[in-house]
Amino acid sequence: MPEVFEGVDLIVHAGDVGGPAILIDLEAIAPVVAARGNTDTGAWACGLPAQASFGASDALGVVVHDLAWADIPEDVAIVISGHTHRSSIEYRRGILYVNPGSAADSRVRGAGESVALVSVDAGQASARIVHL
Repeated sequence: MPEVFEGVDLIVHAGDVGGPAILIDLEAIAPVVAARGNTDTGAWACGLPAQASFGASDALGVVVHDLAWADIPEDVAIVISGHTHRSSIEYRRGILYVNPGSAADSRVRGAGESVALVSVDAGQASARIVHL
């Protein structure tokens, strides 16, 4: 999987991390912003926020595990979430919503493992799903 992330500026993890070693491995590739998922328990997960903000070029993004937990600022351009483990990309009221699916544990029958690659060009965000 590291080759999928080759050249990325930032890795955003939408929760259900699985353990601190995953974050350490990802940090070796690029800086990481992560949100705590409903399965992230124990002392190691206490430092993960329920929602985190990140900058992608000149666009503001937020990551939250479950959209039901989200508090989306007005000026946000990208919302990344997980929880359903179903990959999706959609625009709602000018905001890019991305669910990358699951890189390691697809709970959705037939979905397989996937990640999303998000790019921002001149303030316009776009994404694509990459099946692993």
